[in-house]
Amino acid sequence: MARGGLCALLLLIAAGMAAADQLVATHEDGTEIARFKVARGNGWCVLWHHSVEGFEVSDCYENRDGHMVLVQSHLPDFAAGLGHIPGRGEQVSDGEGGYLILNIDEPVPDDA
Repeated sequence: MARGGLCALLLLIAAGMAAADQLVATHEDGTEIARFKVARGNGWCVLWHHSVEGFEVSDCYENRDGHMVLVQSHLPDFAAGLGHIPGRGEQVSDGEGGYLILNIDEPVPDDA
């Protein structure tokens, strides 16, 4: 599978909270791939590769009262489609040429 296709697949299987304390990953056709217990207050990160530059980006989420909330992102460089949106978290240096966007605290629509 080409790198771009793999990236698209990974984005499609990033799944939401099926039950208050469960993370369910599904394929685009709805087939369940994995199910994990995620206690309230705990989190997880989805790692994916930028379709043009190929570097790894991480988006980190938390189970807040049974809902999926985007809390931070790590981006190793500025590239197409990436960047900080003023008023949406706080951008800080990662000390290695990239940056973190902290305190995003954005609920994910439909927890998916």
